[in-house]
Formats: sequence, structure tokens, C-alpha cells
Amino acid sequence: MENEIIIRAAGANRDLGYPSSIQLDDGRILTTYYFPNTDGIRYIAGPIWSVDGEFH
Repeated sequence: MENEIIIRAAGANRDLGYPSSIQLDDGRILTTYYFPNTDGIRYIAGPIWSVDGEFH
């Protein structure tokens, strides 16, 4: 777990799922997944991040 990168730590509960990632032409990574917010609605999120852990 020494190379673990946490992409999403905040949601209404642990019901986060179905992640899918693709590397973009510039080397950054787009990861999409669904998560429930505190309002009870499930959302699709898609952060763009780098292997160094930086989020864009």
C-alpha cells in the first residue's frame, strides 16, 4: 500500500464504485466512478490526476 493514491475520500458512505481509468495524451489520468453525496443522490465523478498524486 506504499504507492496507494486516494482519489475520493469523501462520500456519504462507502458505496463508491465501478471505477474506470484512462491515461490521457499528456500523461495525466482520468478516473470515473459513482458515489452518493450527503443529499442521497448518486453522482458520476471524474477527477483528472497524475501518478505523483497531484489533482487537476
